[in-house]
Amino acid sequence: MRATKKRAESILDFILAFTAILALVIGIARIWIWFHANYARQQYSFQQGRLVAGKVASYDSAQSELPIGAKEGCLRGEECTAKPMQLTEDWVFKGEPGESVTGFVGNTADQIAAMCKAAHPECLTDPSNPESYDYSCAGYVQCTCEKNIEPAVNGYMLSYNSLIGAKGQLEKQVKQLRDSANECDDPWELCWWGSWGKTAKELNNAANELQGTANDVGAEAATIASKISNMQTCCSAAYPTREQQDLCLLLASEGLCSSAVSSYQQIWQGYVDQLNPLITAADSEVGVVNNQIIPTCNGDAQESCTASCTTDCTKTASCATEEDPNCTYTYVDQACYDTCYATCYENTRNDCCQNSLDPGNTAYNRNCDTPASSCDDDCISCPACGLSAMASRIAAKNQTSKNSRDKLNAALTAISGCCGTKDPLQQATCINNAIALVKDIDLGS
Repeated sequence: MRATKKRAESILDFILAFTAILALVIGIARIWIWFHANYARQQYSFQQGRLVAGKVASYDSAQSELPIGAKEGCLRGEECTAKPMQLTEDWVFKGEPGESVTGFVGNTADQIAAMCKAAHPECLTDPSNPESYDYSCAGYVQCTCEKNIEPAVNGYMLSYNSLIGAKGQLEKQVKQLRDSANECDDPWELCWWGSWGKTAKELNNAANELQGTANDVGAEAATIASKISNMQTCCSAAYPTREQQDLCLLLASEGLCSSAVSSYQQIWQGYVDQLNPLITAADSEVGVVNNQIIPTCNGDAQESCTASCTTDCTKTASCATEEDPNCTYTYVDQACYDTCYATCYENTRNDCCQNSLDPGNTAYNRNCDTPASSCDDDCISCPACGLSAMASRIAAKNQTSKNSRDKLNAALTAISGCCGTKDPLQQATCINNAIALVKDIDLGS
């Protein structure tokens, strides 16, 4: 029992020793990355200060010198001093960066634009006119995207190379441990590793632990390599617009699929929530006008005018004979009735429509059938437009709103599954496809 306990303690001590060595290797690698990133920041600040120093009007002429990293209009003081990047515990021990290197490759937006314009002359629509450059041209858009991601890609490459180097060192140690273990004929025979005497089994166990750590480091490197590849793909022809590229890069570099999807869902659902009551109200008003007001006014006018015109146009005629010289009869004069009815029916209907109440309990003050052509502007807001034409126009606009709502709901359904995959490129493609469903909707109206 005591021997077994000792062997267990020896293995544990051995593994702990190599874990400490591994932490040291990775920590040194991350410090090396910080050193080069800090150097890159200082170089950028230095070059920035040189540009300012060359412009006399950009600083106080009484000064004999400018601080490193001086900016346009910047005087001496803390705000003008280039500060080094902080080497934090989160970076050394966790690999979580707290700062970025501004201008890592030294190219400003204007410089990138100039380089890409020079590299893609095919985007010039009129070779004789330099102002005719098409900035939405595929070659130019792809070029600027590639230039913009260079700082991030270079930073990721530093991390990748460091991790690959650390993995190689770990695997070298694994090989040496196993080679030493193989030199022992008996699994329990002491093998010498440096100044330690360990059994072959202990050495193999330590090698296995170390190999597992090397695999973890390799997996981290592979993740970074995949991130680099995904970012470069975001600048390819598969994502031809800046909006698509920006979304793709956000997902590829930051992994913010849930946040991106949630933002679009909130925006689109907000528009759906706004459209629903408007659609319901429009359907209700059209239904009241077409199914209640107009039929009621038609029926009332028909009944009233039939009675009044029959009375007004009833005439008496003589039917006298020798036998009955006082004979008379009554009849409705059809010409009189037709004229009377047409005028009465139209006036009575219009009075009825004008006095009918809108959803706000206000009289419409509209005739029943005045055509929309009587208005130069929108029939809905023009009182001269009749109720029937107004209802038709409301129904047409409401159908457009319904179509927009259907597209928004389709986009909400499509985007809800975009984070089901862990591949950021597939996520970006899925989200872009959902966005395409609502691209022709004027969400600002």
